[in-house]
Amino acid sequence: MKNENRNHLIDSKRRLEIIQDHEGKLASAYDAYRLFNDTNQGVFSDLYSSWAGTIHTSAYLPKEMKAWIALGGNQEPTSIDFAKWLEGEDVDLERIKGVIDTDIPFVHMDEGANWFRN
Repeated sequence: MKNENRNHLIDSKRRLEIIQDHEGKLASAYDAYRLFNDTNQGVFSDLYSSWAGTIHTSAYLPKEMKAWIALGGNQEPTSIDFAKWLEGEDVDLERIKGVIDTDIPFVHMDEGANWFRN
């Protein structure tokens, strides 16, 4: 599968160049998050059939003791306040919802999903 892996590497390098081109130019953590999550920025990948698609985007804000996460592209992040959690407050989230634009089943969610069928 050398040829297939080489194609993934080419796309990964293309996406890395986009990230490097934005180095030092982003005004905030939110701007960086948008670079990674917006489907029109070139970093987010929808190559799910090649097992190279972006499922989630996350950001970690250590000074604020918060984390952001979103499932799928063009999503606002769900914020998790770790400072409050460390103080004993429960995280008030049962699920994080989003949309993954693919027909490929997710084995933990789709009944009968089996990637190992012939």
